[in-house]
Amino acid sequence: MLVQTMPLDNNMYTLGSLLGVHGHQEVLREISQNSGGSFFGSENDPFRQGFQTFMTTVVEPIRASSNKIATVVTEMVQPDRIKPITSVKELAKGVPPSMWLPIVYYEPIRAMLDDGIIDGFGIDPDKLDKEDPYENACISGAAVIHSTTIDADGKYDIHYVWDSGDPDLTPEEMLAIRETRRFLDEFLKDERTKYLDPTDYPNLHG
Repeated sequence: MLVQTMPLDNNMYTLGSLLGVHGHQEVLREISQNSGGSFFGSENDPFRQGFQTFMTTVVEPIRASSNKIATVVTEMVQPDRIKPITSVKELAKGVPPSMWLPIVYYEPIRAMLDDGIIDGFGIDPDKLDKEDPYENACISGAAVIHSTTIDADGKYDIHYVWDSGDPDLTPEEMLAIRETRRFLDEFLKDERTKYLDPTDYPNLHG
């Protein structure tokens, strides 16, 4: 009969750490001491390969699927409203459908969509109006302040532009679109993001 001695490392996982509070601590301590310590998952564990295969083929795919499901659920419960998108983090969370048109109508984004180099949220550019219906909302009430627009008393004018064909937006929604377009200007210029598609983040544009 061939007897092979297998050295064990006492610093490895103990049975108590594996079983937790479900086992009696005195019994677990005695078993660990008599067995020289647990070698579960170590290089000396004869079941190590099977355990790693189980983790790779079963556990990790389940974890990945859970993360995807969590992302979908987050997008489903996210209110569809006009809101400011002012950071890459917010862009990564997903753009609400109500913000799609204000974004794709923005001149630099529209140009990329017409050239077919961005996804454009799947919107067909041929079905869009030639003019930007959100342009007035972005310039209305926005003050340009510099030496030529301020009088001697420090006063300046604010112009409100409105057309009967403009979208019906609240002041908060107008500000949200304005802030989003300001962020898009930075996004398209930043060396870290200029090659990414803001309408299909984080994929590259064409």
